[in-house]
Amino acid sequence: MSRTILVSIGNSLRRDDGVAHAAVKHHVALKQWMAQGAEQISVMQLTPELAETIASFATVIFLDADIGANEIRIEPVSREVSPPSLSHTSSPAEIAALARALYGFQGQALVCRIPAADFSFGEGLSAPAYDELTMQTMVLGLGNLVHGDDGVGVHAIHRLQDEARIPPGTTLMDGGTHGLNLMPHLSGCERLLVIDAIDAGQAPGTLIRLEGEAAEKLPGKPSVHQLGFADLMIGLRLLGETPPEVVVIGVQPQSTEWGTELTEPVRNSLDNLVEAVIEQLHSWAAASSQFK
Repeated sequence: MSRTILVSIGNSLRRDDGVAHAAVKHHVALKQWMAQGAEQISVMQLTPELAETIASFATVIFLDADIGANEIRIEPVSREVSPPSLSHTSSPAEIAALARALYGFQGQALVCRIPAADFSFGEGLSAPAYDELTMQTMVLGLGNLVHGDDGVGVHAIHRLQDEARIPPGTTLMDGGTHGLNLMPHLSGCERLLVIDAIDAGQAPGTLIRLEGEAAEKLPGKPSVHQLGFADLMIGLRLLGETPPEVVVIGVQPQSTEWGTELTEPVRNSLDNLVEAVIEQLHSWAAASSQFK
């Protein structure tokens, strides 16, 4: 069970409601998945019959328009949902739950939320929706939320998802501890910004910024995820898909023992961490605008 299926949802006769179908053709990372053999189906809405279709896949990614999103988000589908009652429409979480309950689905279910602005009748996307599909920048938060400060990257991504200052063309992703499984998500992006806990022997809560080769070969004491991140970069390099620009912005952890809360120094650094990420994104956006 190693296959991936993309399920694009929406009505192409309602302008941006069909943005998911366009994303498969225009979004860099999604096109890369297709090139690597991912299967794809397009539906107007999710129905219970789809549960059987996805059950044999290792990864299912539901693509849908989201009028409340500021940027493209890729996040795990909640498992805290029961299978749907008899209905003509269901949510991604309900379809995944039904596939697990009836067909033994054991794969990973993700949802890709794509910003949308105009659901009026008509064909073609609005300008803002189309611009988002030309994704150039991926922001990846790494970490384990049940190992204290180890989860700081994921906490930061959750903060950023509520930020209105994220430039267009940026995708935010909760990478958790997925390691090499993240490769298809990163393949094809031009700029990669990783947020992680980095043990560099500094005072807890200290921000650490690395770029280029330094980001791939973290100096001093290793990142909590150095092995997984290093393997990820090696894999991308072997495929010829290494992003031209790589920046890691991290925080020195105080404790990565079992626990769901950040320690006080790391928690207090979150605001500065988010600001550092936004500053880097705006720096990239300004540099790109010079060539438009």
